[in-house]
Amino acid sequence: MRVHYVSSSCFEHLRACRTSPALPSMSLGEGIRILIGGQQTTLGSKAAIANATPGKEISEPDLQFLQSLRPDLSLSELKAHALQNYAKGMSAGALKYNCFLKLYYLLPAITDHTLYRSLLARPSKGLFLDLGGGQGTDARKLCQDGYPAGQVVVSDISPFLWEVGLDLFQDGPEGPVRFVEANILNSADMAPGGALHSFLGSVDVLYAQAVLHLFTADTMKAYILAAMPLLKPGCLFLGANASSDPPGSFDVSEGSKLSDAPFLQSPSSFKAVFEELGFLDVKVEVSEFKDFLRRRGFSKDIWDIDMATPFGDGKRKLQWITWSATKPTGLCRPP
Repeated sequence: MRVHYVSSSCFEHLRACRTSPALPSMSLGEGIRILIGGQQTTLGSKAAIANATPGKEISEPDLQFLQSLRPDLSLSELKAHALQNYAKGMSAGALKYNCFLKLYYLLPAITDHTLYRSLLARPSKGLFLDLGGGQGTDARKLCQDGYPAGQVVVSDISPFLWEVGLDLFQDGPEGPVRFVEANILNSADMAPGGALHSFLGSVDVLYAQAVLHLFTADTMKAYILAAMPLLKPGCLFLGANASSDPPGSFDVSEGSKLSDAPFLQSPSSFKAVFEELGFLDVKVEVSEFKDFLRRRGFSKDIWDIDMATPFGDGKRKLQWITWSATKPTGLCRPP
């Protein structure tokens, strides 16, 4: 099963691009249908999509990581390159990814995790698998800071995102680490001969950044259960994602069904899910979502869109949680 979700805030960024005279007056429902359609849109040519402006202005801080990997380019050259890369991604189908529209991939997020420094300090650095790693920004940062590239693998259901990362960072035809196209919710990818089968029971650190908020409550549980056999006993599953207090379905857009909408757990219910499925030492740290956006370099007008659109009733609080959990050392058969 492939899960793609389009939020109304994603559409608002698209409409703000104003690359077509039709966009400002387009209804939310029309916009969602266009976004879900990817390249097959009614906006006109693919060039209109490719020329769309990103959801934020690219600033000098946004380019710091790219500059560390491409010191041969000036800031103006890096910005031009990043914009060209964005256009390629849009043309390839990234229009439906809210995180792509907002350029989250320019900066690593893994450095925000409280366990990041301890991972780097480990005397023995085992296999690190980044599930839903997209362009591979976090994997590259991990390797840049000393984690062995041969021990880092990125997996994603959308290989074109990895291709976009290769074009952005220009670090070889295959990149610095191994990439595996796979969907952990597809049993064929976990079965013998499947893309992820060889990783069963061999992963020391499993990482899922901005992934678990994409699913319904049941699918999130299924995702965690599917991921569990990849880990060695006693090893870590960690990541970060959006959260809601109290928990609830996220941004049910025009024409969608409540049962299909992503479900945002509260910090406490998120912790309870992992514990129910058998994980130990589950830790969840909470920050306000606007603080997460501020760290990403967004201005207040973007915060207001993201804070207001999903929960227009004002009864729920959008948060960002950073979490970790440990697989038990004994045989684990979750309920």
